[in-house]
Amino acid sequence: MDWFTVSRIASLALLVIGGGLLISALQRRPEGASSSGLVSLGALTAAVVIVSALVDASGWNPPKGGIGERNWPVTEQSQLRDHYELTVGSTVLDLRQLPSLDADRTISLEQGIGEIVVWLPDDVRVRPECSVTVGDFACPPNVVGGKDDSPILTINAHVGIGNVEMKQ
Repeated sequence: MDWFTVSRIASLALLVIGGGLLISALQRRPEGASSSGLVSLGALTAAVVIVSALVDASGWNPPKGGIGERNWPVTEQSQLRDHYELTVGSTVLDLRQLPSLDADRTISLEQGIGEIVVWLPDDVRVRPECSVTVGDFACPPNVVGGKDDSPILTINAHVGIGNVEMKQ
C-alpha cells in the first residue's frame, strides 16, 4: 500500500509514544522513582520521522538492485549493459578485458549505500563521471585509455552513501 511509508509509520509510533509520555506524566510516582524510558525512545523515533520526511520530500528513491556483492566482468561489447544497479553492498565492474567499441556508449552505475569499483580497460577510451552524495570518489579527471580516434565509453557512477573508485 502506498499510504504506509516510513515517515507515516514512524509518525504513528511517535504519536503512541507521546501518549505514553502524557499518561506517565499524569501518574503519581513515589519520590526517587525513575521515569519510564519513553523519552529516549521518543527522541529516537522523532529523529527517524525527521530523516524519513526529508528523504520523502527530496523525491529520492533508492536503486532497486538488491543487497550484497555484484561482480560484473565484461569481455565483449555485447556484455555491456546500459544500467547497473544495487541498493546496498559492493559493485565491481571489470572492464579490463574489453577489447574495443564500435560506437560511443554510455553506461550508468547507481548504488544506494556501499562502494562501486570500476576497473578501466586499456584499449578503450573512457570518460569517467563520478558522483557521491555522502562519501568520497576517486576518478580520473579526463578521458583515459585507447587511441585518440576511437569511440568513447562514458561511465556515470553514483553512490548515495559510500565510495566510487575507477582504477586502471
